[in-house]
Amino acid sequence: MNAFAFEQRHFFCYNARMNERKAELLLSGISLGILAQAIFGVISRETRDAVYNRVWKKFGKMASEKSRKDDEPLEIAHINHDPRYPKYDDPSNMRMLTISEHLADHKNRAGRNGLDPEQNEWAIAEISKRLALFKSGARD
Repeated sequence: MNAFAFEQRHFFCYNARMNERKAELLLSGISLGILAQAIFGVISRETRDAVYNRVWKKFGKMASEKSRKDDEPLEIAHINHDPRYPKYDDPSNMRMLTISEHLADHKNRAGRNGLDPEQNEWAIAEISKRLALFKSGARD
């Protein structure tokens, strides 16, 4: 599977769900300022493409950069989530992880990942929902 097909399979549905969540927040009067962008994990197309290419060159397939696993959906995750970090949207601040690894990362690095406790708890809840959806066998 090439990188574009991978993105279609794994990310387009996820992005649609995130856009629905953004719309819910906007309708409830919550602003999507720079800190909300950190929560939503805004990553530029150029950075996503660079991460896809890095992973493809490294493994010859799309897989977790941590474990090489590809048995569950993959997500590009920030290492430092603070949007004030100079390399916030840089490929060196990103890594490809499985949903389970992404969830574990937020739990294990709480307080050290650039998010305040409330933001990190929200991220844990959202990632947990995606993992539960995957484990239930439901597909978007």
